[in-house]
Amino acid sequence: MVRAVHCPKRIRGNGAFIEVLYEGKRLLATIQDVQPDTKDLDALFDMRPADIEASLALWVADSIRIAGQGKRTEEKAKKKVIEKIRKSAVQGLTVLKAGIHDVSEYTDGTGFSLSVYNSSQKVIKYVTATYRGKNAVGDPVRDSFNQSASKTLKGIGPIAVGESGSYSKDYVWLTDVVESFTLDSIKVDFMDGTSRVTQGSKITRLSPDEYELMFGEQ
Repeated sequence: MVRAVHCPKRIRGNGAFIEVLYEGKRLLATIQDVQPDTKDLDALFDMRPADIEASLALWVADSIRIAGQGKRTEEKAKKKVIEKIRKSAVQGLTVLKAGIHDVSEYTDGTGFSLSVYNSSQKVIKYVTATYRGKNAVGDPVRDSFNQSASKTLKGIGPIAVGESGSYSKDYVWLTDVVESFTLDSIKVDFMDGTSRVTQGSKITRLSPDEYELMFGEQ
């Protein structure tokens, strides 16, 4: 933070704005965006303009240094994720995202979706994921017809080397009580006729934070 400023004419609204430093650049943000500590905000408002100008060069330098540290930390974290994906080649793929979703607000139904990355050196023909849904207390949600808890989602390729594929199925469960899920296994069938099966906890999956780091979204 640098100083409080009046609302610029080019920006609609009359709220209080704060001039902030980011990578050495002076930008404007609302107090709500910055959410500063009350003591820090009071100290900022109490500073004389002359003191702000005298300290500005040092603050700019600090913002550049901190930004550089953040970038180096991010690059290091990305390298770890890339290495994690590389090591998953023995499994044939990395699970980028997997999750459950409410099918409709008007009906009872929960779906399942899966996104995978081909980390192998072969073209993927099919991806078959076996999974189970769980309710709020961790018990498996069973099919009302055959009482089975196990579900299967089969994705059709081809998925080229270094490419990804996404698959989704609605109304896997005809209920809204599913709160979480477990991946029991993933089978990868390749175009050359070979296949690989990876069980449970051995499946390589990106965490939500790792996915956001690499792709910029949840």
